[in-house]
Amino acid sequence: MEENQYKDKLIDYLEGTLSEKENKEIEQKLAENEALFNEYDELRIIHDSMDKSVEFDSPVELSKDFYSMLDEEIEKENNNKKFGKSGQWLFTIKKTWNSSLPLRIAASVALFLAGFFVDKQIRMEQIQTEEVQSLRDELNTTKTLVMLSLLKQQSASDRIMAVNYTYEMNEIDQRIVDALSETLATDQNTNVRMAACEALIHYKEKVDVQDVLLTTLSNQDDPSIQIMIIDALISLEDKRAVAQFEQLLEKQDVIDIVRNKAQEGIGLLL
Repeated sequence: MEENQYKDKLIDYLEGTLSEKENKEIEQKLAENEALFNEYDELRIIHDSMDKSVEFDSPVELSKDFYSMLDEEIEKENNNKKFGKSGQWLFTIKKTWNSSLPLRIAASVALFLAGFFVDKQIRMEQIQTEEVQSLRDELNTTKTLVMLSLLKQQSASDRIMAVNYTYEMNEIDQRIVDALSETLATDQNTNVRMAACEALIHYKEKVDVQDVLLTTLSNQDDPSIQIMIIDALISLEDKRAVAQFEQLLEKQDVIDIVRNKAQEGIGLLL
């Protein structure tokens, strides 16, 4: 199905008129195509806000309240014997208000529209912070399932694509961390292991990812991956890395550039 065909079916998807097979195709495409998702996101907001819009009653007590306010102000001015420009100004407003039906209608309409659009804005913000976030969470789950499935493929390019999915996720859960850790430790392809290492380092602020980087360093034999992990641990200023660096230095097959980087890390962290 061409991309334009997917776009044409977004409204049907929102209305729930597609078949189960078509729904799955749309959901898969939304998980893969960010531009299509953004367009769906906008349509979803408009669709939901239209469904949830409410009618407002005009403020029928507007004239009565306004008259009372004017009477109180004028009476106060009279009681204080200050019926000067202030009193005349209030009197003029009351006279104009009483004699001008269009003015009263216009004021009522203006207040109604102001209240309507303020409410619409509030509702839009609620949709964006609640319902849109819920949709993103659902798509994040879909991407996770796709990622885990692609990691099992024989093609190295498919497995690299799976790893790259993690960059599009709002948050990675323990399943993703475990999958990347296993890929880094066991995948037979150097490029796939490198991609998994870079993805883990991208989320190095997570404690469970830091633990993975610490434990996997001594098991890596690729100098490029070793240096990437050492640099990441140094940037985290995690003193636990010192023991791992020392353990790495004890290995006889570590090349000089990696050995020097590990020694540099020990000096920086101590």
